[in-house]
Amino acid sequence: MPTEEELNALLNGTPAPEPEIQDPEPEAEPEAAEEPEETPQVEEPEDGADPTVEAARSRREVRLDKLANEKKLAEAEAQFARENAERYRREAEEARRNAEALRQRDYEANLDPQELRMQQLERLARDSHMASLDAADRSAFASTFVTEPWRSAYADKVEAEVQKARANGQMPSREAVLTFLLGQEYRTQLAKSQKARKESVETVRAQRGKGTTPKSDASGSKKTEAQRREERLANLNI
Repeated sequence: MPTEEELNALLNGTPAPEPEIQDPEPEAEPEAAEEPEETPQVEEPEDGADPTVEAARSRREVRLDKLANEKKLAEAEAQFARENAERYRREAEEARRNAEALRQRDYEANLDPQELRMQQLERLARDSHMASLDAADRSAFASTFVTEPWRSAYADKVEAEVQKARANGQMPSREAVLTFLLGQEYRTQLAKSQKARKESVETVRAQRGKGTTPKSDASGSKKTEAQRREERLANLNI
């Protein structure tokens, strides 16, 4: 049946419009076939290897790695705590010195000039005496390096501790400071050796499992006095 446009074209004597030709819809591309998932290959144990033993070995390795990580974390936390404690100590010491300086300044501001002069002279004489004692102590300590050269390795540490004590108003001898440092060093080495021994024991126990090593019975190897006498007389011609 002719459309309205074709009828109007016939009445007006104009050629009928050509029908629109619709482009065919593009065909959908076929979907790519899904590749089958690869089945994970289970590694077979080596010839003669027991899967139970391999699993136990893996668990031990995981446990040892966990212990090592816990040890590193504990050491890092201990180091952080030591650094914080030292920083707080320095800040507290600096605050104490500043407060002491302010109190001394306020005290001197209210003193009579003559009295202030006397106190300054006394402080100067006291500082001079302390410096003389410190020089004598340093000389006496250095003289021991001749007969005991190992002491020279601790000279810087001793001097640092002495200066720290001087800042706090203390006057320990360098010999006493050296004894203190040696005691600290011995305690540190002792703690390290005990810790290493404990860790080695735990490692051996982790490797061997929960089995215990049977104790040898050495009582059977002991001989009586009569048996030892018979052995001594066995090769003698009587």
